[in-house]
Amino acid sequence: MDLDLLWKAARQVRQDASPGIDGVTGADFNKTADIRLPQVRELLLNNNWRPRPTRRAWIPKGQGERRGLGIPCHEDKVVGWMQVMALEPGFEAVFLSCSYGFRPEIGTIDACKRIRDILNDWQGAYVMDADIRKFFDTIDHGLLMGILKKMKVPKFHRRLIYRSLKAGVMDKGQFLRTTRGTPQGGVASPLLSNVYLHVVLDVWFAEIVLPTLTGRAELVRYADDFVILFEREAEARQTWKAVDHRLRDFGLRLHDEKTRFIDCHLEAVDIHPTGVTPKRNTDFSFLGFNFKMVPRTDDPTLVGARVKVTTSEITIKKTVQGWPRKAEKVMGTGNNPRDELRRLLRFTRTSVGGFLAYQDFLSDDAGLLCYLEAIRPVIVNTLRKAKANHVHLEWLADLLAPENIPVLIMEARHRGRWHKDTHGNWRTRRDASARVREDAGGRPGCNPPPEGSAQDLQTCTAS
Repeated sequence: MDLDLLWKAARQVRQDASPGIDGVTGADFNKTADIRLPQVRELLLNNNWRPRPTRRAWIPKGQGERRGLGIPCHEDKVVGWMQVMALEPGFEAVFLSCSYGFRPEIGTIDACKRIRDILNDWQGAYVMDADIRKFFDTIDHGLLMGILKKMKVPKFHRRLIYRSLKAGVMDKGQFLRTTRGTPQGGVASPLLSNVYLHVVLDVWFAEIVLPTLTGRAELVRYADDFVILFEREAEARQTWKAVDHRLRDFGLRLHDEKTRFIDCHLEAVDIHPTGVTPKRNTDFSFLGFNFKMVPRTDDPTLVGARVKVTTSEITIKKTVQGWPRKAEKVMGTGNNPRDELRRLLRFTRTSVGGFLAYQDFLSDDAGLLCYLEAIRPVIVNTLRKAKANHVHLEWLADLLAPENIPVLIMEARHRGRWHKDTHGNWRTRRDASARVREDAGGRPGCNPPPEGSAQDLQTCTAS
């Protein structure tokens, strides 16, 4: 094993990430990396490396539920990144184009654009909007290892993956064995989940299901969330049952409450397993966007329907509800109210701009304005609790003004999470900081704000 690969992996680990059960942070690890990484290499080569249990961390999931994350130790994250960097190119060569989640160069925007294009081309579709219940917690270890073996993953990496799966978890000082699933928070978990569903769903649908259909159909999957669009209703209903049986054969189950079968056409009805509820112009949401068929009015010479894409109401609701908690975390618990307020104002600008920058790829103006109207009273209330004065509130009014939306979007994209692709389109990806194009602004984080920016933050906080 090349030591340079471990160094590259170490640089991929977020330095501000939460530590594992050993409490070692990124800064602590970097102090002894020159000594520790060669030792890790020797342990790996001698088959003596053993991952430590992950640390359980609970985060709110919505509807009163919680999601359990598994936080690995920093050293285990380095090894995990080493595996991802070594195995990902081989997997990318076989993954199908219907998979958009946790892959380089593509992401949520690409998946949603594909759905938009299909609906426009087909003038609507019968849609199976599906979600796998507790997917990361229910992956069968034996079946996963069998898939990795059939895909000719080297034994060296299969051994490391198996040990990571069986490392266990520490929850409030209690050790719990892991018999199923991959830790959410583990570095290799997204890649392993794609490998699992590549065989369970993607290849099965492409090679077994599609040849039996007479109408058009297409699968669009982002991790464990996926939609299947059909041209014919009867085939859509039949395939729904087949998908359910297929997932059960691999220890997975569809989420009954989040899985819907939708007639996405003009003058359509919303179909649910429990019955039929009349509803005109049925819509569905996927990855933060809402898709709805509406009459074509953009060109009087054309007839038919087009798809209207806007910000999902559910996404707006979740974002607004979670904003105060994130703001409180950003402010901290220091004894300097002035610094806390300055951090809050900076977070307000970046969080609102980031949300708008993402939604602006597909959402119409109505969706962006709806978000601003929903988030405005929440931010005002938070600022008042933080002892903001009238100057700060006036700054907020200017910041959230509809005419300031383009400025917020461009500032967010110039902060470094975004870059321009070879076609000149703004994009975001996992390693944008390493591969951003020079003509998109050079090194991320060094770009000045675009001309026409709102009032400077420091001027406001100095008042």
